[in-house]
Amino acid sequence: MEGYPVLIFGHFLQKYESRRKYTDLELHNDKKLISNYVTPKIEYSDLRKDFGSQKDYLTSNERIFKLNQYFSKKHWLYIHSPLKLLEIFNLTKPNAVIVENEPHSFVTIEVFLIYKLWTFFTKKKKKFIIFSWDNLNRRDNPLRSFYKKIVDEFITKNINLVICGNSKCKENFKSRGLEDSNLVVHPQVGIDLEGIKKFEKNFKNSLSKKTINLFYCGRIVYEKGVHLILRSHEKLLKEGYTIRTIIAGNGEGKYYQKIKKEASKIESLKLLKTLKKDEMYEKFSESHIFILASIETKEWAEQFGLTVAEAMACKNCLAIGSNCGAIPEVIANEKLIFQQNSLTSLYELLLFLIKNDDIRNRYSIQQSKFAKDNYSFQAVADLYGKSLSKVFFK
Repeated sequence: MEGYPVLIFGHFLQKYESRRKYTDLELHNDKKLISNYVTPKIEYSDLRKDFGSQKDYLTSNERIFKLNQYFSKKHWLYIHSPLKLLEIFNLTKPNAVIVENEPHSFVTIEVFLIYKLWTFFTKKKKKFIIFSWDNLNRRDNPLRSFYKKIVDEFITKNINLVICGNSKCKENFKSRGLEDSNLVVHPQVGIDLEGIKKFEKNFKNSLSKKTINLFYCGRIVYEKGVHLILRSHEKLLKEGYTIRTIIAGNGEGKYYQKIKKEASKIESLKLLKTLKKDEMYEKFSESHIFILASIETKEWAEQFGLTVAEAMACKNCLAIGSNCGAIPEVIANEKLIFQQNSLTSLYELLLFLIKNDDIRNRYSIQQSKFAKDNYSFQAVADLYGKSLSKVFFK
């Protein structure tokens, strides 16, 4: 099978999950993707732990290049060595370039310019693709707004494909002049169905129907709405319901300290440190309801909500979420969405689901099938294979 070499730049390559869309996809025309990853050295050590190998070849079709990160550690303010990038281009001779970063990020601009230079001298037209999460209509200051307009005119409009992490992101790029044919909406990563299935247990029979287990895992920060989960838990206890809530994650600053202090005083509520994947999957299987109560801010909205998709896949756990960012399109059931930053809305939904076991169980089964059909490693790889093939072999 003939290989199709591609250069892939990203800040999300330290986990095996983020590469599965490339390792599992199938291209048209009997071509095999040859993935050449370029990642900052700061992430390389984590990636190495996943494989326990000191070689640059991860598999026979995957190679990684670790480069220094200059100027900043922030994902949109760093660049690599231009000479190193040219060297990698000459070595790998890619037919396409994929950058998992925003078009206005310094590294995207740098890679695009070197890509243009390299294609000019090699006299071969290649494909340039980016992945973006951008789902906010930010009010930038005049200087940054001007900068983005220049980038859109000379770079964004010359991109062959933008893979958007959510529908709002796609709308934003259309408003910036990109054609619908140059835009698709796909998750950035898939979920590990085998890992989740390993911990699935039938708690419907082994748990008392009088006890409801609630669960949240993720960052303990204001925009994740953790305080709303605490208040809902307290309210349900006052109404006489037997509730057990686990909140897992880390945070910092006054908000985190306040949550820690309040959680220590609340009956049947436990605050845990960040969980490993296996630990998180086990908690899903032991929970009736997973809650993602995100709140949009000026600088952030939920871009996908991977933990929601993972919770959905567990047939014993029903995932509910706020109407923040991409959560409603990930859950894909408006009856499981509550108003963000509204204790009343969250409480009323929890109360309804607690009172109606049959409805909750039915939704959970439907949700599990939807997640497995749409968010598995293979499902996401199939989406990428189809979309990339259209661009590669156009």
